[in-house]
Amino acid sequence: MKQLFVAALALISFTTVNQAQAQKGLSLSVKGAPQLSWMHNEDDNDDNSLDMKPMPSASFGVGIGYGFTKNLGIQLDGLYAIQGRKFETNNNDLYQQVHYIKVAPMFTYTSPSIGIVSFTGKIGPQVSFLTSSKLTDDDGDKVMGNMNSLYEKVTFGGVSNLGAQFQLTKKLFLTSGVRFDMDFTNAENEDHISYPSNRATTLNSSLGLELGVKFQL
Repeated sequence: MKQLFVAALALISFTTVNQAQAQKGLSLSVKGAPQLSWMHNEDDNDDNSLDMKPMPSASFGVGIGYGFTKNLGIQLDGLYAIQGRKFETNNNDLYQQVHYIKVAPMFTYTSPSIGIVSFTGKIGPQVSFLTSSKLTDDDGDKVMGNMNSLYEKVTFGGVSNLGAQFQLTKKLFLTSGVRFDMDFTNAENEDHISYPSNRATTLNSSLGLELGVKFQL
């Protein structure tokens, strides 16, 4: 019995060390997230003719990471994000869609594994590049297209991600996390003639459940 216990302990120790070492070095990942997005503006929130709501949306993309140690590393994500806001006016639901390419360099932390599970945390800045924007109705039909001039081409913000990853094989992981990002700069082009000079700042944000697959090189 004692020999069996020692053998089992050795096997568990070997597996844990092997999994921890797999976190070091280069990794590639693909990911996607169903999410809710907002465009926060105090003036719009105070407008009784507008009922502002979060908009169901999504993001997807790729990442490249490097682990300096079994716990600490860096990661660069590139995502295509469909986001914006939903609002009701005159009993009609409208969707202001604003699409971005998001680039986020992040510091990463991976906890020691418990079996096949490790907990993860990521945080860093984010730059968003405007690709397109349009206003649609509840059926997805365009009410107004190519509204890019109303928005800034580039916005800056921050992102955090808390979750867990599951080791499927020695090199392959299933990743999951709650991802939240928010811009610190105005999403709207404040010099556009459509906006009053004293209009409040509009800030993008999104909250989603990110799922992906990571391959350790």
